[in-house]
Amino acid sequence: AFSHQRLVEEAQQAEELRAATEYMDILDELLATSIKDGPLEDVVDRVSLVSKGVLPHDAMTLPAHDRWYGGSEYDLVDDLSLHPDRPWLDPDGRGYRSALRVPVRIEERDPTALVLLSRKPAAYKPSDVLLAHRIADRLALAMASDGRAEAASRADEATSRAAALETRVRALTDELDA
Repeated sequence: AFSHQRLVEEAQQAEELRAATEYMDILDELLATSIKDGPLEDVVDRVSLVSKGVLPHDAMTLPAHDRWYGGSEYDLVDDLSLHPDRPWLDPDGRGYRSALRVPVRIEERDPTALVLLSRKPAAYKPSDVLLAHRIADRLALAMASDGRAEAASRADEATSRAAALETRVRALTDELDA
């Protein structure tokens, strides 16, 4: 009886792993098309929309003030009403009951956090953490490329200003030489 129960448990674990792998493949395909272009807010909205089928949530946020501290790789809260010490997870009082928070690591910067919120208590399980990390990794790519695009734009503007100043200096030099 004991070995039969163990076989049943192993079969369940194998099925859960197979399902998780299948979800990851689906999520990867969906996310790859969602992070392509646009402002970060639009990217987060698209990622939220496409990932809801794999990892249900009522809200997905990247709070600007939320930095990732500590050694843990995730923060799972089953009932926010029991945690008044975490008001940042439901700052607008929208009735969220559970949260899953994972770090978003962008190059060498301090990590920020991706927060998934649900109005259902205990909506997230430890098995959801891997999916949340995959979403966070894709958002990190989008944020890094968004930062590079901003830097390139600033560099282009600086080059244009430098060229204009150089033209002005030549004109003034020609004027003084004349």
